[in-house]
Amino acid sequence: MPEYRHTFLFEPALWEARGVYYDAQGRRCPCEGRTLITHEPDLWINDGSMKILAEQPQEFHNRYEVVPFAPGRDHTTWRSYNPDLAIILGRFIIVEDAFISPWQSEDGGFWGTEFLVQVGLREYRSRGYAFKGEQKLSAWAVQLLRRG
Repeated sequence: MPEYRHTFLFEPALWEARGVYYDAQGRRCPCEGRTLITHEPDLWINDGSMKILAEQPQEFHNRYEVVPFAPGRDHTTWRSYNPDLAIILGRFIIVEDAFISPWQSEDGGFWGTEFLVQVGLREYRSRGYAFKGEQKLSAWAVQLLRRG
């Protein structure tokens, strides 16, 4: 099995995102964003924003607090506060060239998954979706490029 050297999350850096956002009705809109990864001694921070470039633009902001991966472990936990969804709890699980990140709100009302595939040391592709109960809220397909 090949060894992968993941750079997203594991190294402090600025990442820019561009791609497509789908709303609850499946309408497709371009989107762009950025994510800044920083490391503190016992915490990694993934601070990001995404702009939906629709007729009525929207912007989402999330600050993930990630427990650093323990040596030899392929998974960890994260926590985020999203003003629209409340407290979100999730995991990052590494499977070869990918991060899988299932999540749900602390009250269980919101849930989803994001999947990041490494294309190269400076590029990932992200795919994900969000639900409220059984109602789909959104989906996205973006490319992340390392800038810092």
